[in-house]
Amino acid sequence: MPLRRPALLAAAAAATTAALVGTTVPAFADDSALTPKTTFTFKVDATTGSVTLPSSGEDIPNVDSVKSSIRAYYKASSGLANRTASPYITEVAGIESQIEAAYPALTGSDIGTKAIVFDTDDTLLWNYDYEDKGSNFNYDATSNAAWVTGSSCLAADGTDYGAVKTGAYCFPEVPGSADLVKTLAARGYKLYVVTGRPASQKQATIDNLTAAGFVDSSSDPIFTSANVYTKWETGSSSYDATTVPDYIKNGQCTTIVSGKPNSYKCTTVEYKAQTRKHIEDADDVEIVGNVGDQLSDLWGGYANQGWKIPNPTYFLSSPNLDAVHVGSDDQSATLQPASSYTMAADGSTFATDGAKGDGIPNIDPVRTEIRAWYAATSGIANKTSSPYISEITSLASSWATTIAGDCTSKTTAIKTATTKKAAAQKAVRKASAAVKKATKALRKAHGKSAKRKAKRKLASAKHTLAARQTAWSKITIPGTPAVVLDADDTTLWTYDMEDGAMKFVFSSTVQNNDWVQPQKFPATPGMVDLVAKVSGAGCTIIGLTGRGDSQKDATLGNLAKVGYTQFTAANYYTKPSVIPSYLDCASDGTPACSTIEYKSGTRKMLETSRGFDIVANLGDQYSDLKGGYADASYKLPNPTYYLP
Repeated sequence: MPLRRPALLAAAAAATTAALVGTTVPAFADDSALTPKTTFTFKVDATTGSVTLPSSGEDIPNVDSVKSSIRAYYKASSGLANRTASPYITEVAGIESQIEAAYPALTGSDIGTKAIVFDTDDTLLWNYDYEDKGSNFNYDATSNAAWVTGSSCLAADGTDYGAVKTGAYCFPEVPGSADLVKTLAARGYKLYVVTGRPASQKQATIDNLTAAGFVDSSSDPIFTSANVYTKWETGSSSYDATTVPDYIKNGQCTTIVSGKPNSYKCTTVEYKAQTRKHIEDADDVEIVGNVGDQLSDLWGGYANQGWKIPNPTYFLSSPNLDAVHVGSDDQSATLQPASSYTMAADGSTFATDGAKGDGIPNIDPVRTEIRAWYAATSGIANKTSSPYISEITSLASSWATTIAGDCTSKTTAIKTATTKKAAAQKAVRKASAAVKKATKALRKAHGKSAKRKAKRKLASAKHTLAARQTAWSKITIPGTPAVVLDADDTTLWTYDMEDGAMKFVFSSTVQNNDWVQPQKFPATPGMVDLVAKVSGAGCTIIGLTGRGDSQKDATLGNLAKVGYTQFTAANYYTKPSVIPSYLDCASDGTPACSTIEYKSGTRKMLETSRGFDIVANLGDQYSDLKGGYADASYKLPNPTYYLP
């Protein structure tokens, strides 16, 4: 059974090791410095969704840590948000209270002249369960449409998990939003929905809103076809120019439908801002509030105040309107993504009330940044040139020189100690012979004077022997120098599987059947040369991976196929199904081995039982490195998954 994603110990969240260099970690030493990075500079361009790349992949938020943070914030279990209490519910309730306080009851002629506009998804209707359970944070138009219409609320794998529907629909209200809308309607505000959903989903959206409780005191729907705006169909096969509103045709629209010259697709801001302008003009109202979960819901003006609902589960970028068309009350200058973030690797930063959802690096730009670092297209990393290749090959080259020097020093030390030990052994034999000779002389001695002289010689010989034996015993021959290397993303490069095949959602079946057993992984850039260099400098090469025993032969075959000739079955360790006697895995109160317990325990056995001196330990996860039993540890950057 593949074991690349076992249930493991929670990792501490603290400062990262500096600059990804080797860190001295003797046995049982304090290796607290080997902890994931927790602060990130993460600059998202809200107009494109692109991210400014950092100098190192270690500075990219890890996508697994982002997911853990999101799930902690929504208090989600098995892909489903807690609908009663969570940091998300608490934060949203606070924002809704601010909105309610900002818009007191209208009186007299003001009634019906002030309007508030709402987006739908994750503003009024809560999409979390779809984003996590229904799509594994990988949006799919077909499955999303099934959730919108209520035809099937299925998990991402197509299974029916017994979704609790809202009437006939999959989406419940965003907590508290129905009460907020009812209050504002009762206070005399005209309310509108402007959603990016297509016209074909308009009636389902209205019906879902009604089922979710957006009704007035008479139980009549607050949102109807008259005050709900959906976008015209923009698919290449469904586009109909006659359905595009005139206010769009006469405004700004910079994008066209694929394969349809002179068509109107429009960015999110172009559509939503110009629709708000149309509402103000056509209905003679002043939009005093605009509520949405995306910045693109709020840019472009034509609303006195924008209200942002937190949403780290997806990001919809859009350029703003140009200077000719943008509203004078545009707030795009102040409504911007954060540029610095604090996030523990295990998600715990966002597990308590007070956490801010937009303080989580949004998962869509995170994946965009990862793909840019690997120069990936359609989930496949560029194998020739990328920021990843540049960084990894540079690190590997530098590390190879350092580690090879350590291997040479250790090998030289062994030769020196062996020579000294042999010389000391020779001296012991000589001293032992002298003791025997002195003992024999004492037996043959006659007379008091001769015996006293013989005794003195024997005592001196014994003293010399003891000194020679002590000197011999103090000479220790160092262990055989060895370098320990992890497999995935240390010696074998898994990016194409992680993104192209799995879209950053791990599947043990896909990993084993489609990649491990067929031996499809390329070598990690620069690492074949590193292994060859340190092996040539006298170090034994040892593999230590979390892959299971059933994957050992395929792993060794894959390594040999891509140029590693130094790995052997005798010195390659895969995670056993039965815990061997040299591992103590009960220290955390569970019978199963965590990655740290398994790997550090195996390194301990290598040093204490097999006579190796591990001069370097290389891995892409901190759990590959923690626990000691290595002179130095080397961390390869990997933002594509996190194993505590």
